[in-house]
Amino acid sequence: MNVLDEPAVAQRLHYPDLIPAIAQALAALSSGKVVQPVRTVLPVAPHHGFFAVMPAYADGGATMPSL
Repeated sequence: MNVLDEPAVAQRLHYPDLIPAIAQALAALSSGKVVQPVRTVLPVAPHHGFFAVMPAYADGGATMPSL
């Protein structure tokens, strides 16, 4: 598994290139082609943090980005 920090992500993703994919994903969500439940957030008190899960499912190859 690769873990990328913010500079590594910024180097690889360019916002103008993402706009069509984001538009397609949001259109699929709006038209009911994507199932995306409400985000679940669990507190992790011993570490003063939280764990958030943002699942989604799209049939047919649509992609839902998490930004």
